[in-house]
Amino acid sequence: MTAWYDLRERVQKNKIIDKVAKKKMKKEKDHWKKLLQRIIYVVEFLAKHNLPFRGKKQRLYQNNNGNFLGLIEMLAKFDPIIQEHVLRITNAKIHFHYPGHNIQNELILLIASIIKAEIIKNVKEAKYFSVILDCTPNISPQEQMSLILIYVDVTSNSICVQESFLGFLNVDDTTGQENVPDPTLKPLSSTRWESRVESVTAIRFQIAESSMYGLISVQVDSGFGVKLGYTFRMYGQVSIQVYISKITSKAKSLAKNELGDFDFLVALVIWHEILFRVNYVSKSLQSHNMVLDISIEDIRKLILFLEEYRESGFLDALSVAKNIVIELNVDPVFPER
Repeated sequence: MTAWYDLRERVQKNKIIDKVAKKKMKKEKDHWKKLLQRIIYVVEFLAKHNLPFRGKKQRLYQNNNGNFLGLIEMLAKFDPIIQEHVLRITNAKIHFHYPGHNIQNELILLIASIIKAEIIKNVKEAKYFSVILDCTPNISPQEQMSLILIYVDVTSNSICVQESFLGFLNVDDTTGQENVPDPTLKPLSSTRWESRVESVTAIRFQIAESSMYGLISVQVDSGFGVKLGYTFRMYGQVSIQVYISKITSKAKSLAKNELGDFDFLVALVIWHEILFRVNYVSKSLQSHNMVLDISIEDIRKLILFLEEYRESGFLDALSVAKNIVIELNVDPVFPER
């Protein structure tokens, strides 16, 4: 117990035998901490000015060793921390010295994650934001999509519109199909028959899953226009409310008065059947390997189909439309005129 009390007293008064070792350990700890801070500042400088980090060589004091090692060499001329560290490297006193490409990449990712977290925090506080996506090939050539967020920054006293770049996403497919079910709703073209049949097909086969319910969801929330106008009042509250009210009114009319009518559904089935057959013949006539006698035969089959459909097509379309109204919960009756 006497020995233990003596030890505790010496520790409290910092008079222990390993005092020099602890002081040396603290000095070494402070050295690495200050060194890492300087390396982080170099990474921030190169990233901020959009400069490349590495060159053809990966060692200090070699030609073409890049901007990162070049800055380390420059700082070693007057900064004592970097100077001591470079001296240890050149004298082979240490094996892990941190200027390598692995630590550069790790610091870049850590800094990027902190910046991204701050941007996401600001976006959540702003509540409303928009996304800009743009594709461009790099030198690989790998198609890359840039991801940019635009939001109203309300974190400071001076409110402003902020545009923040989050990064690149590798794009393996550039067909424009981003996990969207096919067929999708398309605008009607006045010149291309193919566009007409695609527009009708999207509603004909997906009316229960997307088209009608999507329109209904637009017109359900009558307070959406007021909420949007209040948040972005600097852009004109009244004009936004009028614009949103027109959209909701139009969506309500389409969902209830058009897609919800049995006669519309019957006409949709008929129109799809006719357009599908006409489009098939149209594509064969425009094909680069079109054969005249085969095309004439396709036209004859189309004429025969239209003649037969005029006699029996209505009853077939009526039967198909009745199956559709079951999913939509619509009465299978024609409105009285």
